[in-house]
Amino acid sequence: MSRAGQLQRAGCAVLALNLLNYHLHQHANFRTPQESLLVEAAAKMKRLRLLLLFWTVILAATVGSDQTSALAQSGSPVRIIVPFDPGAAVDVVARILARGLSVQWDRPVIVENRPGGSMIVGARFVANSEPDGDTLLLCLDELFTTLPHLSGNPSFDANKELVPVAQIAKILMLLVANRGVAADTLPELIDLARAKPGTLSYGSSGPGSATNLAMEMLKHLTNIDILHVPFRGLAPALTATTAGTVQMTMIGYGTARGMLEDGKQIKPIVVTSPQRVAALPDLPTTGEFGYPQVDSTSSLTLAAPARIRAETVGRLGTALSRELSGASEVRKQIEARDIVVTNIAGKPLAEEIARRFRLNGEAVRIAGVQDN
Repeated sequence: MSRAGQLQRAGCAVLALNLLNYHLHQHANFRTPQESLLVEAAAKMKRLRLLLLFWTVILAATVGSDQTSALAQSGSPVRIIVPFDPGAAVDVVARILARGLSVQWDRPVIVENRPGGSMIVGARFVANSEPDGDTLLLCLDELFTTLPHLSGNPSFDANKELVPVAQIAKILMLLVANRGVAADTLPELIDLARAKPGTLSYGSSGPGSATNLAMEMLKHLTNIDILHVPFRGLAPALTATTAGTVQMTMIGYGTARGMLEDGKQIKPIVVTSPQRVAALPDLPTTGEFGYPQVDSTSSLTLAAPARIRAETVGRLGTALSRELSGASEVRKQIEARDIVVTNIAGKPLAEEIARRFRLNGEAVRIAGVQDN
């Protein structure tokens, strides 16, 4: 029941109590002493029930109000820290989410960009903030699943300094190739690489990135030799693929959609995420070919300082679920950008992070990458 409904019910209890008192006094002169005693005893019991109902409803309304107002109070705005530059996919999703939460909480929710250090600059800022739910981090899950593996003595361990609140969404990835590559499927690409070892190359967003680790895992599992060419981001890697400087790269479907629809420069080889892309229903995943370990999915995770109370995490999760529900405007705006809304929290989220932590740890070992 809503708070308004609860208060309306309490008002009805008060009205009934007043009518009872009026009825007793109006008819008191028409009763015998014995009848008056019996009526008064029954009335006392009814008063007690009505009073109990009144205070029970008032208490429920107050508790419900406290739970929702803890994140919807006036004062300083809620900040969502994004450890990337403005315009990145994480930044775009953060701004859509911030607008929805601002309306829901009736208080400002702002996005603040703090890029640098492979997400660590922004992550450390949030970890050192007050654990009151007013400073949050929207990051990629590599912060929890990959970066801890890249150094034997990390200066920042997200799994100790932060707590994941919810996985908001994920970006489905593809392996795309230049149109001139003589292969249209993953098996054909593997056969080509085996027939011409060392002649093919792929671009990534840098050593230790999800694209680098997934390609190195593919090379390991299939025993093929493809040269790694690192770039400063996936955009230049895609540009190099279209130009033929490298033959392939892994990229988010939304980023490559225009070029794929045009069909003149690149072509899709395989989905490098666990599920197929809705817009490319006939394109299989690496898992369908027997290589589920080849997974370059980028998952967007909302996190908070590790010292935050479990009750606050629960309230944040409830608020997020409202914004990410099936018919919400926030969900529509995110999915319009070819990003899949997931809204995973609690035990399923912990299990997913643990799975990817193990997978990426093995990929880091295979790739032989070091903290850069």
